[in-house]
Amino acid sequence: MNLADRALARAEMQRTLFGPPNRATLLALTWGWGVEPIRVRVHRNHGFEAVAAAVPAFAAWNGLGVGFDIGSYEDSLAAAPDGGADVELVWLDAAHYAALPPPELGAWLAGRLRAFRERTSSPILVLVWPLAAEVRAAIDAAAIPACHVADLDPLATELADRWLDPQPAPPAPGGAAAPQRYWGAR
Repeated sequence: MNLADRALARAEMQRTLFGPPNRATLLALTWGWGVEPIRVRVHRNHGFEAVAAAVPAFAAWNGLGVGFDIGSYEDSLAAAPDGGADVELVWLDAAHYAALPPPELGAWLAGRLRAFRERTSSPILVLVWPLAAEVRAAIDAAAIPACHVADLDPLATELADRWLDPQPAPPAPGGAAAPQRYWGAR
């Protein structure tokens, strides 16, 4: 595929990628260009599979072929990285730690991320919600190299009631509503 054809194909994908979320049309997207492979290891305490299913089309649009190694559900973050991933993704629902005051949660999470850093040279991307300002400040103060804590609050504000899935049972994986899954993938 030449560059002009790729530009046109990408333009056609935009309607699906950046329009109202629709799982069926998103999953049906195909692309005819090569992608740069990236391995992402996911450390999580709630569902990530729905986000992982949405990522390939967004990644391909950007020339990336993202593959995931999704770990088991685990609140302690004890399963430290062991190399082999291009990115370490920490995907946490902070409600699991509600018993910890924000300063204690911040110190604990900064300690876990420091332990991750000791075991991998890959970038660490942290997606935690809700994340109190004190927790973010503790992580920032730890100055962990190549560790980025994404600010999900603007997305939560923009999506408002659509951010979380309010269904009491069975919840969507991780409690995340469809718009949040697609925003996370984007």
